[in-house]
Amino acid sequence: MKGLLILLTILLLVPLLLLGTILLAPSIVLPPLANLWLVESGIQVKSLEGVHLGWRETSASGVQFDAQGMLVDVGDVGLSYRLRQLLTGKLNGITIDTVSVTPRTTEAATGPGDRVLEELLAPLSGLPLTSLSVGELRYKGNPELTAELSVTTAPLQLSGRLTSAENASQALAFSLQETAPRQFTGNLTATTAEEELLSADLEATVQNDDLNVVLETNLNLDVLQAVPDLASFLEGVAVDSGPLRLDSRLRLQSLSSEPSLAELDLTLDNALSSARVAWQQAESSLSALLTLPLQITGSSGTNLQNLSLLLNRMAGQVTFNSGTASLQSDLTAEQLELSCPELPVCNLTLTADLAIAEWQAGPVSGNAARLTGPYTLAIDGAVTRLSSPSISLNLPEIRIDDQVAAAEIQLRNLLVDLPGQTLSSDFATTRLDPGIEGLTLNNPGLEGRLTAGSTALSADLTLNLNNRLQATLQIEQALADGSPGNGSAKLTLQNYVFTDSFNLASLVSYAGLDLDLVAGSLDGDATINWQPGDDGNWRLSGPLHVALNEVSGIVADSFFVGLDTELRAGITDGPGLASDGLLDATLATVDVGLPLNRIDWRYGFDTRAGLYNLRDLHTDLLGGSLQIADFQYDINASQNRLQVALVNLDLATIVALANYPNLQVSGAISGYIPLLIAPGGITVEQGLVSALNPGGSIRYTANSTAIGNAGLELINQALSNYQFDNLDSEVSYDENGELEMAVHLKGRNPEFEDGRRINLNVTISDNIPTLLESLQAGRVITERLEQRLNSQ
Repeated sequence: MKGLLILLTILLLVPLLLLGTILLAPSIVLPPLANLWLVESGIQVKSLEGVHLGWRETSASGVQFDAQGMLVDVGDVGLSYRLRQLLTGKLNGITIDTVSVTPRTTEAATGPGDRVLEELLAPLSGLPLTSLSVGELRYKGNPELTAELSVTTAPLQLSGRLTSAENASQALAFSLQETAPRQFTGNLTATTAEEELLSADLEATVQNDDLNVVLETNLNLDVLQAVPDLASFLEGVAVDSGPLRLDSRLRLQSLSSEPSLAELDLTLDNALSSARVAWQQAESSLSALLTLPLQITGSSGTNLQNLSLLLNRMAGQVTFNSGTASLQSDLTAEQLELSCPELPVCNLTLTADLAIAEWQAGPVSGNAARLTGPYTLAIDGAVTRLSSPSISLNLPEIRIDDQVAAAEIQLRNLLVDLPGQTLSSDFATTRLDPGIEGLTLNNPGLEGRLTAGSTALSADLTLNLNNRLQATLQIEQALADGSPGNGSAKLTLQNYVFTDSFNLASLVSYAGLDLDLVAGSLDGDATINWQPGDDGNWRLSGPLHVALNEVSGIVADSFFVGLDTELRAGITDGPGLASDGLLDATLATVDVGLPLNRIDWRYGFDTRAGLYNLRDLHTDLLGGSLQIADFQYDINASQNRLQVALVNLDLATIVALANYPNLQVSGAISGYIPLLIAPGGITVEQGLVSALNPGGSIRYTANSTAIGNAGLELINQALSNYQFDNLDSEVSYDENGELEMAVHLKGRNPEFEDGRRINLNVTISDNIPTLLESLQAGRVITERLEQRLNSQ
């Protein structure tokens, strides 16, 4: 504004200098006289050239001024007048072909800096001319501008057109008219490539050195991409809003000395009450539908220092898609406050609530998520950072195939460096549900730190169960053009010692699996490596190690003691696990109603192929042993066959299980049991068990119920001291658990019928599950386990 007033003062000096040439030698006399008059204004006439005098017109080819740090060259000046007008001190009009203004920033400006705006505008309405026209006014500063200017008086009117020397396709047309002292109305029109970007009607009031402005602006954002300075910045951006209306009220203070924005009130609206902004780049797109109107208030200090803008509330809908990632949500932001101590250093603070209806990230998806928290966007020139002290993320549904997990996460110390494309944040879960049907984790927690850049993402995590068991997880993920590439995860399970108080049930449980671990220790580690394959599938690899040391526990109505093994396997595609060859395992005791002691075996597996191997199993059983030489279970086969060898089982121990006090048996048996494992259950056909040499004996003491039954008395007499040298049994077992043994005995009783040979055929049948239940029923399993552990 000050520059415009100075320029108008200079333009008015031109006709006065020309009039002086009527009486005096213009080039010699008038410049010194004019400088005496202008000394207090800070304007000096440097030269006056090419003066031509006439009765109705006077012209000069050039005039040069030095005005408050600006060098002003005026070319081809002409003024028209009548003698009667000259006698009253007025001119008819002034025409100027060109004006060139060159700022001289190295020189200190002088002039009316202490005069208020009202004082500077006061003389304009009384200008001694009817009109002033400037064909081309060129400002050679930064930026370089070109303008056309027309001024008329009574009332005062200014109009013109301003363009940029760098881009002549951009123009600002303006018109301003004084309607009352110090009150103005007018309009502005901005165009680019001859398309209208905005048009505004304005009202302005000057009071002392303050300026109050009211603007009613119509915006057409569809033509923004035609602006060269914005084309690259807005590449891929589309605005669908229709005509926008921006109502503005602002109050500027101390314009002639230290201008400041004392008050600002903006309202943005349109007929649709909404505006959509969309961004598209390659396979990624972002769309935001904003609810209108938006109302912004603000103020600033001198020269826009300490600028402050406030938007109380903003709401809308956000949609994002990028390859296999997508998001649909409602966005509510409150208390958006922009503060700029000194441009371009600014901070934008807000509290945002993102209600996510649907989201997807690769194979993971979910509904009804929510992200809430305060944010600060710090801008310092080209450096932009987004930060937040605490953000709440609620994920009630995390879907992976048929599994649905849930989590509530607290993000802390979030920092996003936009130019550097880096992200970092601490986080901790306040709720974690793995979503595996039947699986319950006791007080699970996951915490750690995430960092990400343009080429990699990493995470250091700690999983905690019931504040006791801890596992650490380190994740490294390479990124190529924003897409995931090779990555790895290292899981380390810290050594955990099971006790009665710190048992497995205090950490985790699984419906349908009645298992608890109460002694021993567990530790392990695993590394998973992945990389994308040419077929679009992921390739997995890496080692897995789990060590069980003297682990004891309860399974349903059975217990085991002293399990030792080191599981070593490799992770395979599929995903799957394959053991590193055959692995060793030992177990002190398994008690399923009858005890199995000193168990050792070797095992291997390939879960992707569905193969499980058991080899060289040996266990003490009933005074003898049970052995399995080699067995491979194929989960994809319709049936699997297993040979179980019984070696030197003690008959006395077997009979003792049945608790028959009247029966005493001696001897040992061996044999094999062929098991057929099928989806319907386990069956046995033609199992064979025989007595070992030299046989054995049966001593049975009959009770009184046999008296009177001749056949039964005869059998009881034979079995009172039956010495057998041959015992063969055929064994069968069906899917319902029914065991049947056809026993063939050959022997004699030396005390019966002179010891003649007696052959006996006996069929024994029983339901094995029921038998085991009866054997288990007479004991308290926890006491038995405790006794066994104490005897270790």
